[in-house]
Amino acid sequence: MDLDVKDRDIVLVGNSVELMNYRFGRWIDLQDYVVRFGKGATLPENRENIGRKMDLWVTGALRWRYAVTNKTDPRRGWPNFPLGEIPILYNRCRIDLTDPIDDNINVDHVLMWTDEELLDIFDEFGVRNGERMDRRPSNGFLTILYFTRKNTNWKSLSLIGFDFFAKKYDEKSGEAYPSSWYKPINTITYTPHNTETERRYVQKLQRDGVLNWNILSNLKEELIHERE
Repeated sequence: MDLDVKDRDIVLVGNSVELMNYRFGRWIDLQDYVVRFGKGATLPENRENIGRKMDLWVTGALRWRYAVTNKTDPRRGWPNFPLGEIPILYNRCRIDLTDPIDDNINVDHVLMWTDEELLDIFDEFGVRNGERMDRRPSNGFLTILYFTRKNTNWKSLSLIGFDFFAKKYDEKSGEAYPSSWYKPINTITYTPHNTETERRYVQKLQRDGVLNWNILSNLKEELIHERE
């Protein structure tokens, strides 16, 4: 499978909590090619905020099976959603790239990066393989690298709903304050990604005119209250 993004206007819709404070649903649905991440699939109650269109679904190595096989993760309450013919961009990144993983995906998909390519990315951004505290690259960041380095024949690339984990809800979900609107149940108290490095790198891409980052507010790290 190949991703046909030639001359397309692509928008990557991140899962930041502050996206729920705006009604960008209609704007997102009017975009040419909409990319969504993990559990950031649309649900009926948030369509005004994030829309419903999805032309590409990006999933990581740790959780792809729950949506693809229509199984439910009993620990995290994975919401099933119909993929239909929607292509999958698959991210093999994990804490230790020497550990084998079960990624025998029985549906068509595009591999984002090989393990060898991931090791090069780890080296470039100062990540030590297998070191949990060394902040592995986030799914969103690796996707941005994919579209700016590997699959680059699009017309334009935009981001919305990205703050690189700056804003978090002020009520804990599991062990930590959630930085994604769907409130993942965290089992660790820290963000497992190098947020400052990722943020600075994407800011440079913005300054260089490579992409358009729709920053919804300041990028100050703080807790915010969920709107009713």
